[in-house]
Amino acid sequence: MTPTAAPTRSRTTTLTLAAVAAAALAVPVGAATQANAAADATASDGTLTWGVKQSFRSYIAGPIANGEITTGSGASQLSSGEFEFTSATGTVEDDGSGEVDYSGSVAFYGHDGELDFTIADPQLTLGADGTGTLDVTYTDADGATSEVNIADVSGGAFSVSGDEATVTDLSTTLAEEGVTVFSYNGNGFYPEGEALDPLSSTVALGADTPDDTTDDDTTDDTTDDATDDTTDDATGDDATGDDTTGDDTTGDDATGDDATDDGGAGSGDATDDGAAGSGSGTGSDDSGVSGPVVETDIV
Repeated sequence: MTPTAAPTRSRTTTLTLAAVAAAALAVPVGAATQANAAADATASDGTLTWGVKQSFRSYIAGPIANGEITTGSGASQLSSGEFEFTSATGTVEDDGSGEVDYSGSVAFYGHDGELDFTIADPQLTLGADGTGTLDVTYTDADGATSEVNIADVSGGAFSVSGDEATVTDLSTTLAEEGVTVFSYNGNGFYPEGEALDPLSSTVALGADTPDDTTDDDTTDDTTDDATDDTTDDATGDDATGDDTTGDDTTGDDATGDDATDDGGAGSGDATDDGAAGSGSGTGSDDSGVSGPVVETDIV
């Protein structure tokens, strides 16, 4: 009489549950905490104060250009003559580096419209070494708009204290792309590297924002991989493969025939490795304030 194989369900279930539990424990307890430690503070509000260039402002308002300066979209001109941009957004890191965007526009108009351009929505980018760039959205007299690196910045990184980050009186110099901004009749007022007005900013910081690589999906995928792989092993060769219904049960010992070995109830690899989810000219006005160099034949 051929022996009847003993039921294997209870053993397989026990091994599978034990494997799932082991997989869950195998995920490092502190992994998510360690990953989330790398975070940037989010800018929730703030201002940037920059006068562009005091002599240029005087030139626009003087009798030569006979122009005006107007602000809008959240920017304003302070009693000092400097411009304040508002609504800071972006991130600031603990080392003082950061990238912060501000809102507002400043339009310069003179020479009956021959000089007419707007700078808007500055973006301040600073490295931990205290150097960086100031970019603006530039609109020329023809209405064409482009993003321009108007100034290079140096002199300090953000100083972070509590829920506030500040920089004060950073040096700004005219960047190569900025030369075209300050031009009239195709001639640039200032050369690259010309000193511009200092820049300051105060930014209110909100909650920390974890890096993208430390989100829940990373933890979930790690757990899934470990659990699935372990479950596969438990239901592979050892649980339902050769040892349970292979050689020992229906193999040589049961029928004495190798033809039933590894071919029936469980060649282990069949269930193993299930994928886990996976310019020049006159330069001063009647007030005596020195202004940019402009060709006298176009004044």
